[in-house]
Order: sequence, then C-alpha cells, then structure tokens
Amino acid sequence: MGIGESKQFENPLTAHIYLRRPPNYMYRPHDVITGTVELTTSKPVVLPEEYVLIHLICESSVHLRIKYTATFATGPHGEPGMIQEYEHFRHDAILLDQGHPLRTQETVLLPGQVGKFEFTFQIPKRTNRPCLQQFRGSGSSHFWTLQQHDLPPSYPLGKPLKTGLDKFSIEYSLGVAVRPEFNTSVSIAQRKPILFSPLSPYTELANPEWNVSKDRFQIKTSRLKEPPDTHLSLQQRIWDKISSDTPHADFLVVVELPTQITAGSNFSFRAAISIQERSEPGLCFPPIAFQVDHIHLRVIYYARALRDWDAFWDRKGRRHRNKFAFLPRFTKDSRKGELACRYPEPKPGVELGVLPRVLVARLPMMPAVETQGNECEVWFSARLPSCTEPSFRSFSVSRGYTMEVQMHVWIWRKKFKL
Repeated sequence: MGIGESKQFENPLTAHIYLRRPPNYMYRPHDVITGTVELTTSKPVVLPEEYVLIHLICESSVHLRIKYTATFATGPHGEPGMIQEYEHFRHDAILLDQGHPLRTQETVLLPGQVGKFEFTFQIPKRTNRPCLQQFRGSGSSHFWTLQQHDLPPSYPLGKPLKTGLDKFSIEYSLGVAVRPEFNTSVSIAQRKPILFSPLSPYTELANPEWNVSKDRFQIKTSRLKEPPDTHLSLQQRIWDKISSDTPHADFLVVVELPTQITAGSNFSFRAAISIQERSEPGLCFPPIAFQVDHIHLRVIYYARALRDWDAFWDRKGRRHRNKFAFLPRFTKDSRKGELACRYPEPKPGVELGVLPRVLVARLPMMPAVETQGNECEVWFSARLPSCTEPSFRSFSVSRGYTMEVQMHVWIWRKKFKL
C-alpha cells in the first residue's frame, strides 16, 4: 500500500434476489413483498447482526437536451462552418430508500455454502427523501413539488419526442447491501426491478373544483324581431349583413368541466349561454341546441432538470472530470440553469362517450317585463375509463391530464363552433 492510499472494502459475498410473485406483478401501497436472498462467499465470513440489508429504492431520472447550431470559422480564408452542439440537463433523485435487515443474529457463512435468508416487509405509501433547495423557485408550481409526497407510479419513458433527445423515468427496484462500517453500505447484488402503481388520491370528492372555458359570438339578423317561423328573403339577408341598423345580440358560452375525476366514474359537465348585449329590447330568440362533437382525454407528462456543467457538448453528453489540480474544473451555480418540458400525448387521445350528444334549451320567459331572459344551461354526462392511471406530482417528473371538448351551438340553423 502506498503512502496516502486507503484500503478499499473487499466484499467476498455474492447475492441473488428471488421474489414470490411474478416479475409483472403490480404492487400497491401497503402491499407486502416476500422473497428470498441467497448469499454465497469466496472465503469464510462472519455476518454480524443486521449486517446484510434488503433495500427498496425508488429513483427518478431525467435527461433533457437542447440542440442548436454553432457557427465557427475554418479554413485558411476563414470560411464559415457549422456544428451541432447540445446543452444537457440532468436530475437524478432518490425518492425512497428503505432498508430492512435480513437476519437479526450473527451467522457464519463458508465457501460453497448457500445462505438463504427470507425477507418480508411492507411497501410504504410516501417518499422518505426530500428535494429542497435544488430548483429555483419552481417548487410551489402546480406541476411540481419538493416536499415528501405519495410515491409515484413506475414509468419508463424512452423517447417521448420524435427526435429522441429527452428521456426520463421512475423506477422501483430491490437491492442487497452490506454495512462494513456504521452508517455506510456497499451493494453486493444487481437491483431487481419491480412495478408499482399508487392508489387514486381522489376516491371521495366532496367539493370538486371546476375549470371554466368561455367563448363569444354574435347574431345579426332581422329574424330577432319577427316570429320564430319567419323566413327572410335573399335580399333581406344581404341587407342585414351590410346595414348598421340590423338587430343583433352578443352571446357568451361557458363550459364548466370538473378538475378532479375518479377513474371508472361518471361525471357531469355544464354548458350555459347568456346574452351579454342586445341592440334593443323585445327581441325574440329561438330554442338553442348544444351539440357535443367529441370529448378527448389526453395525458401530459412534465419533466425538469438542472444544467449539467460537466457534460460534453456532444449528443450523449458524457461527463468529464479535470484530473489536473492546477486546472480547476469550471463550475457554475446549478440553480441558474433549469429546463422544464411538457410532453402531451399525441392526438387525439382517448375519446370519452357523452350522453346525450345534443340538448336543446330555451331562454326562459320573464312575465314581469314580458320578454325573454338572458341565460339558459344544459348538463351532459360522460364516463372516465376505469383503466385510467392517476395523476401525480413529484420532484422532476409529473403526470397530469387535459380534457378537450369540442361543441357547436345551433341558432336558426346557424352553426357556431366553440
């Protein structure tokens, strides 16, 4: 051993993990994981109390890239040249690291002998690792959280974009480690991946919030002063378009959708129309038909990462370290470089069934003033598929949903798209 060198921990143990359940089994919070760890050794070893641990690990990994073209001068006469360069953003976070000892008493293991240790432990519901003071002021966003939260589902996402630049994933695995010293651990087995999916946090919705969408349109025709069955001549319709004295009314259409929906349940959404302005009192309005063309549910993933100043400018972003002490590595504050990306599911998403497709409403009559009111509404019902995975918020990977509703309003055979 040379001067200044430290003796590395030499571990003679080799471990293999075997689970009772199949590899494609989906674990839930508070489920019990049972299995066996088989240990072999190359030389006699004494395993003290709580020396070998089984770990449940949840890791979030994000790698984002920005591509741009750099111009430089080349050749004897300074001819311009171009090269593709990349800025890399990475964030690897341990959301959960929970260790359980395999044996509570001292054990002796000899070469050629296989030590079998059974383990049983319960999967927790929440993370046990915070992620504070890493991102710049974006922890309170609607899409992110930096505090401890419910465990997110397993989601390996390889290439969300056609360019294949960005990758992010959330993975769960089991590993075996030994503790040669206090509060340290050395892994002795490759991690065994498992699948995890949390329960929906929206099982009981007492007072759901509503997402409001508004649109405006105008009707300008002489039929507003005529009986409902009156037909206008072609000359009158042309005159209505160019005349400034034609009766008109401005409408506001409001569509309200719930922001929290439980998978496999029916939900209702509201469509209302109101008159914002009339050219004159006493106008007559016909029945109004609301038609739902389609309603789509799309999943959106959000990923964010910090600037990796140690990465090369190539496509892979391999990291480099300066080996010379007299040339210190150039560093910057990582919080000054952040990148957040939004990845919506390709259209059209999942189309939901709506009942009924068309509803007709009429502006109510106001007896006191002998005219029609200013507002009417209809309610539609739809169903969310039971296989819909719940949304979640985590440190650097989150999942949400957006609902797109396309409707038409019919008034006197005139179609207004919303």
